[in-house]
Amino acid sequence: MRPRIACSAHAAAEAVASCTRCHVALCDPCTLYFSADPYCRDCVRGARRAWIARIAGGATGVMVLMAMLTGIMLMAIPSSMRTRAATAAALMPIRHVENCRPFDQWLAEARRDLERNRPHNALHDLSLSRRDCNYDVERDRIEALAYARIGDKFAAIAAVARFADASDDEATDRLRAAVNELLSPDDEPRASFPVRR
Repeated sequence: MRPRIACSAHAAAEAVASCTRCHVALCDPCTLYFSADPYCRDCVRGARRAWIARIAGGATGVMVLMAMLTGIMLMAIPSSMRTRAATAAALMPIRHVENCRPFDQWLAEARRDLERNRPHNALHDLSLSRRDCNYDVERDRIEALAYARIGDKFAAIAAVARFADASDDEATDRLRAAVNELLSPDDEPRASFPVRR
């Protein structure tokens, strides 16, 4: 028969474990488990504090390591690239108004592209004109003709409607006729825009 070991706090109770830190005998009610190890009431607080300190130290170490690696990687980028990236970010929202003086150069370029039967290039120039310069009704006229040459009927009609809001009826009728001519195939009867009165 094995000798009975008594709990250090309760002499009548038999010990079932001993504290991991101070090795005191513990009965079942006195035993507190932390990370699957038995502890007494006094030592469990210290074990928890040590665990929290270990986790915090590990997390801090990982953050410091990541910061150092990020710094090393950023230092590997050539300074000319860093300067260009900073300049590009700073210039992003700026309009290029120099393209609008003394006249809208993008609009003139779009007109030339349309005359040379390059409607996609004309639409690109119109988007740059819209970005850089103030509104011009001529932009809607060129846009309507470019979309009509591409064959996008709905975009052409929308551009004609914007043109009609800003110009006189005679110019609007001329544009509608030109767009109708471009949108209608030669073997079909001509489609017509609804007339706005």
